Amino acid sequence: MIAVEANAQNRFKLGYVGANMKAKGTGATTTYSQSGFLVGFDHDLALPTVSGLSVRPGVNFVYATGKMSGDKLTEMDVYVPIDVKYAYEIDNALGVYAFAGPRFDVGLSSKISGGDESYKYSGDYYTGKYETTYEGQTTTEEGEGSFNRFDLKFGLGAGVKYNNLSFEVGYDLGLLNRYREASDGYSLKRNRFVLTVGYSF
Repeated sequence: MIAVEANAQNRFKLGYVGANMKAKGTGATTTYSQSGFLVGFDHDLALPTVSGLSVRPGVNFVYATGKMSGDKLTEMDVYVPIDVKYAYEIDNALGVYAFAGPRFDVGLSSKISGGDESYKYSGDYYTGKYETTYEGQTTTEEGEGSFNRFDLKFGLGAGVKYNNLSFEVGYDLGLLNRYREASDGYSLKRNRFVLTVGYSF
């Protein structure tokens, strides 16, 4: 098995995202799950110093939804991974690789919704804008958002490439507290599992 000698390559990818948020308080930890999809693009640039070694920056859009404390939570994010990748060629068509690096997340929306037929509410944890509807009358409130838009993650994973197709699995560990103003001992961090199929050109 020999290291891949690759030129710069572009890749489009689609995939499944499974996220979980861990809320820690004084003596208790609660996990909230989300699932959704990813659409992304990356650029694999081979480094001339080490055979098989490359740097792979990219940009991804993520949509995920789930439940948080009984409410429906739907989030959209853009994140930029910057991976260091090492690849091995098994034959002319087949190769395997591993990668790791930081992910810089920017939250686009973090919307909650809930209620019943007579009373409904919705809001965005980033903007702090909330609406309640009771017996046909809607009230709007605006305040400071509860969540930070920016997050930093560390990700790692592995993949298999066959000709121009690639299949990849990865895990991103959330490093920052999502709460904008957190009391001592309270934190909310989001981790992410990613499974993708990509096409290189």
